[in-house]
Amino acid sequence: MADKDDQYQRLPAVLQTTAIKNFFEYTVDQLYSEANVETLNGFVGTPNYDGIRAQGAYIEEPTATKQAYSLSPTISTISPESGEPENLIFYDEVVDILETYGVDVRNQPKIFDSPYFTFSPPINEDKLLNYSEYYWAPPGANVTPNAIIISGTVDAPVDVEEDITGQQYYVHYGETANTTFRNGMVVTFDGLYITPFDVYSGNTYVVEGVGHEIDLVPADRNSTAPYDANTAPSYVVIERGAVNNNGWSRNNYCDSSRCCLLLRVL
Repeated sequence: MADKDDQYQRLPAVLQTTAIKNFFEYTVDQLYSEANVETLNGFVGTPNYDGIRAQGAYIEEPTATKQAYSLSPTISTISPESGEPENLIFYDEVVDILETYGVDVRNQPKIFDSPYFTFSPPINEDKLLNYSEYYWAPPGANVTPNAIIISGTVDAPVDVEEDITGQQYYVHYGETANTTFRNGMVVTFDGLYITPFDVYSGNTYVVEGVGHEIDLVPADRNSTAPYDANTAPSYVVIERGAVNNNGWSRNNYCDSSRCCLLLRVL
């Protein structure tokens, strides 16, 4: 290969200036330089769990940050005119930029953490998450459903304390239809084959706690102390059977086919 300086020296002497020499070095001389391309065979990008320890599988990056977060985008902006991506900033670049500004990047979770708060009011979240299972009752409406009769037989008595209370689920197998207990369902235990007879037979309850521990809330407790019509509008939702015997808790019912929440707007 000819000496690359020889090309410059072939020019007329008047053109062998410093500016033209620099121009040759960055243009024409490149055509006479040996290739400095190195052929590599391997994966690039953030290693997955299976290949993170595979020796030689991933191409070695120059820094530990690039090795851990190679090709992991942090910010991607989309052009509103074309709808195409127009800018990408990778995670390792963000970390390097912060480091140049004097940020200690050794504890990265602390850098990118943000304050957050958890709101956990004393309510049954199901009434808000699964609101389609409930309905709104207007003021003054008679919304107490008819009670479902639960009675046993001589061959299949109903032991309330063994089979129902404290259990996660309960299905009553009746003579004509089966009844699956659901929260808010109103039931009346009737007949001689209810155990213990003197405690439950002839009494009406509202079912609560299905899915956790079934609790039978006395229905007469739920029908006492009605709302004050002069109260300001309220949207508080509280589970049936509340210990403080509040009005919101006492007036929640449902029928045999659909659970409901009596969420009154006054």
